Amino acid sequence: MISNDQKERLSPIIIKLIKIKTNINNRAKKRGQFDNITVEDLIFLVKSQNGKCFYCKKDVKMYEDNRKYSDALSFDHKLSMGLGGTNTLNNIVMCCKECNQKRNTADQKKYPHYFNIYNVKATKIKN
Repeated sequence: MISNDQKERLSPIIIKLIKIKTNINNRAKKRGQFDNITVEDLIFLVKSQNGKCFYCKKDVKMYEDNRKYSDALSFDHKLSMGLGGTNTLNNIVMCCKECNQKRNTADQKKYPHYFNIYNVKATKIKN
């Protein structure tokens, strides 16, 4: 848990990524998946995809309230956890909110056009 004093020293971007990471991991745990994504993993995805949506290649932006904007930062499980996908770095991509909502739970075999835009191969950051 991060104290209020620590939060004051963190950038708004990192605070946003912490919230996103917590949301992703909590949803995974509800589905019985206990692999945890870290903030470092999310930063790695943002950097490796050059800030572009995995699906449509548009620049992804970070807003205080992401709900209002179609180009807002989002992360997506390429193979939905509901369809057997894992909560691991190799199954998560950065995308815009619009593409994440359009794709919903489409799987790679049924909707290959969503997955052929980038050929991003993620590997976990080693310290």
